[in-house]
Amino acid sequence: MPFLSYRYKFSGNKNYSFAYYTSSNLPSINQLQPVYNNTNPNNITIGNPALVPSFMHTIENNFYSFKPISGFSMWSGINANYTDNAITTSTNFDSYGRTTTQSVNVNGNHNVNGWLGMSVPLFKKLIKLDPNLNANYSNRTNFINGQKNITLNKSFTSSLEVELETEDLSLTIGTDYEYNIPKTTLNNETNLPYTTQHVNFEFSWQLPKGFSLASDGIYTINSKRSDGYNINYFTWNASVDKKFLKRENLILAIKANDILNQNVSAGRDVQTNVITDSKTTIIQRYFLLQLTYKFNSTKAKEEDDDWGM
Repeated sequence: MPFLSYRYKFSGNKNYSFAYYTSSNLPSINQLQPVYNNTNPNNITIGNPALVPSFMHTIENNFYSFKPISGFSMWSGINANYTDNAITTSTNFDSYGRTTTQSVNVNGNHNVNGWLGMSVPLFKKLIKLDPNLNANYSNRTNFINGQKNITLNKSFTSSLEVELETEDLSLTIGTDYEYNIPKTTLNNETNLPYTTQHVNFEFSWQLPKGFSLASDGIYTINSKRSDGYNINYFTWNASVDKKFLKRENLILAIKANDILNQNVSAGRDVQTNVITDSKTTIIQRYFLLQLTYKFNSTKAKEEDDDWGM
């Protein structure tokens, strides 16, 4: 398979890289066999012996810069791929709503993704700002009742984290906002933007006498979805640890997961001409008593190094 890679170093801490590579995806046996699969009479699938392997071209561009003295770093990039003979679906609906689906080859499927991120230290590296931007564009083709249907999706994501780091205390507060713009050519009802936003924090504090506290949480805001799926929820976890023994390698911890009992999984998927909103209850509130023994620990290594000096 063709592959090309190039890397240029402007300096020891600044570089650019370029890569071009290809990959192929073979159709499965079920996609090739020219037989009807009527396990589900309302959704019949037919194999297509005329399928050929898909062939994807991918280009990657990356730039990275780091300043050791100030601690400032920046990264950016853009990736793109294009697929020849992509394997997609051709679906036919009858008057009763039953479907017959067959895999077919198409050309034109592509995806472009770009990003820019920074890490900006402040106040002698006591505080660090981490802003990030990301944009994605995708184009996918399928067929519905013999008509070509193109699904486009544009998404834009911005995020910002503020980190405070001392010898005993670590605190991170952040937020991100994602704006999605889907569009399908055969169903205008899917052309509805929707958003997802998160606000999160992480906290840890090393206390005297081997105690430590830790907590993290994330608040999720889902907007512009179907009724019943604009769900806002807050997942909050916390723990307290106590280290024992001379080398502090015996740790007793009490952990609380999803203290507010709100943990769910919610998402939206736009494929072909269909919008699917989902909501799933996953592992919710529980408490755990944990005892850990470390055969090697950071404390032990530090004491060994001091003895060797």
